Amino acid sequence: MKPYYADDLVALYHGDCRELMPKLAADVVVTDPPYGETSFGWDERVDDWIGLVPAPSLWVFGSAHGGR
Repeated sequence: MKPYYADDLVALYHGDCRELMPKLAADVVVTDPPYGETSFGWDERVDDWIGLVPAPSLWVFGSAHGGR
């Protein structure tokens, strides 16, 4: 699995959390939950994603409710 970006301190992955997170060992996970809460066409509901997060972790998130 190839990172989207990596240096000596961090590796960033871009993709479906259901595919990526089970393969990761991480100190921190930065993600954008909850999914499926905007009007954007690409924003799809992802159920049970929280069970995939490797621990310990940190979630940083926001939402664009009513996005255009």
